[in-house]
Amino acid sequence: MIVTLTNATVRELAEALFDHPAPEGEEPWHDGDVNFEIDPQRQLHLMAELFHGSPDHFRDYPEPQLEQGLWCMMSGAHNSDFCGLIWDPDLPLATRLHLVDGVYPLYDHILASYPYEGISFRHPDADVRRFRTIDYMAPDLLLKGPWVRHKDKADAAAVREAFLGLFIRLLAHEAPVAQYAALHGLGHLDHHGRAAVIDSYLDTRAWLEPEQRDYALAARTGEVL
Repeated sequence: MIVTLTNATVRELAEALFDHPAPEGEEPWHDGDVNFEIDPQRQLHLMAELFHGSPDHFRDYPEPQLEQGLWCMMSGAHNSDFCGLIWDPDLPLATRLHLVDGVYPLYDHILASYPYEGISFRHPDADVRRFRTIDYMAPDLLLKGPWVRHKDKADAAAVREAFLGLFIRLLAHEAPVAQYAALHGLGHLDHHGRAAVIDSYLDTRAWLEPEQRDYALAARTGEVL
């Protein structure tokens, strides 16, 4: 199946990603013979509009379908057609940073929206939540860029700085899932400011449960899965 998104609107992007049944126990639709045709700059704009426009572009689809569509965007074989574009230095940096910034409203309105769900900081997969695993895996997946033609250290540093700012905002969110996701992302983020951010988080939250504090300390040294 070929999915053409070169001239898509954001609603057409949402339909292409989310308008698929999500039967329990079967492979998601995007694991099959699926190829996307995109214009990379337009794709960045569409994804940013999708995230920043939460929840308007998500409300027509049930949560299991949203989950599998977000997995399609962020991981696996289609990463280079979607969120992997964040790391492509050939594309406008400002647009890529705008997409990173859009991850916060995606959490605030969708993945970690009210009513807030609990999450085990020791065994996150043990909890049954609306968005199962993509709710805490998204930051880690977004940090994994695909192969690009050439590396640009300054460009990559700017993207990592944007992710650091995103994770600081998610740490301040009231939802436990948002805080877990931020710590998970920080644990995988190659940034010299990681330790200071987590130290501040711990110093201002003396009430944290031991397992949450332990997970934060593991993220501080990059020892998270």
